[in-house]
Amino acid sequence: MFPVFSYSFLVLSLLNVACTDKSIGQEVIRINHSQINNSPNDQSLNERLEIAHNLAKKNNSKNGYWIGYCISRLMEKNSYVGAFDSRKRNTKSIFEMVYGVKNESEPTPEFDSDCGKMVYDLVEEGTIIIGDGKDAKIVKKIAVLILFEKEYVREVNISNMSLHADLDEKPLYWLEAAHDDESVELLKSMFQKTKTNEVKEDVIRAIGLHQPSDEIFLFLKNILLSKADDDVREESVFWIGQQEHEEVISLLTATAQKDNSEDVREKAVFSLSQVETETATDSLISLARKGKHAGTRSKALFWLAEKASKKALDAIKDVVFDDDEDAEVQRQALFALTQMDNHDGVNELIKIAQKHHNPKLRKEAIFWLGQSEDERAVEALVEIVKN
Repeated sequence: MFPVFSYSFLVLSLLNVACTDKSIGQEVIRINHSQINNSPNDQSLNERLEIAHNLAKKNNSKNGYWIGYCISRLMEKNSYVGAFDSRKRNTKSIFEMVYGVKNESEPTPEFDSDCGKMVYDLVEEGTIIIGDGKDAKIVKKIAVLILFEKEYVREVNISNMSLHADLDEKPLYWLEAAHDDESVELLKSMFQKTKTNEVKEDVIRAIGLHQPSDEIFLFLKNILLSKADDDVREESVFWIGQQEHEEVISLLTATAQKDNSEDVREKAVFSLSQVETETATDSLISLARKGKHAGTRSKALFWLAEKASKKALDAIKDVVFDDDEDAEVQRQALFALTQMDNHDGVNELIKIAQKHHNPKLRKEAIFWLGQSEDERAVEALVEIVKN
């Protein structure tokens, strides 16, 4: 709930704390909450949002305006969220647009904002590296950008602050840093108020990109189990797979088996494939062998091929040689064999080409062997031609 402020008080406060950058046609109004009312710890995200709306009214931003803030996120060093257009390589990044510095990892000492300093919700100070090798993660700053028209949400974008964003030269009111919990609460309220599926999907995506939590999992689960449109539920399914809750595997598996929407079922299989645990692999194997829908079994087979494990290979092999299996699912199993790393599926392709009871599958296996550069495939093709 917002505290009671008079409109004139808000305007006076804003005049003291807002600074504007109109470079390259993009107006940026920074609302520095550390100076408002001299209470840096009491100015909530909702309060700053209200201030930004009032300032937008004062500035007569009738064609729409953006309100943005940053959150902190653990990410792999070379992973990014947002859009990158090589044709705009020299365009200012969000960070540079707001703070005038090119490299977000090298803020200047005079910065007085949480987004400008190397201070995060997750760590006390500095760029913290967690893990090593390809699994190493660092803390990065993520911008949450919300497009308003007459205070109604029209679009929500999420981007690393090191990337650029096309704001269509509409003014940006920058609220500085937000804690995950208040950011999630704000976005959840926007989800409840909007009636547009596209915006609902934007909001789900934005919430999913926060650090995993029980609150986020429950929010996504409730959407999945609701009567929302399938496109909205499908978006929630993907982000459920990014959470770290103990119910993730069971919920995705049940969705892949029982949901009424084919698209939602298939997205659940994909989301399950992104979970890097043995339990998730076992669930994919179970879906490939016993899934109630042929499409679900086919998708599970395809993603099993990406797992490159003996258990995955055995499951695919069982399906392709199962005489009671749907022919199209068997074709998908054969294709999955062709996608396995290190030519792990070549021996099974040879067996199919030589011995499978279905001549169409034998012919298809021969085709794929002909595309392989593996010596075993060449030798097998020679033998098939001789015989």
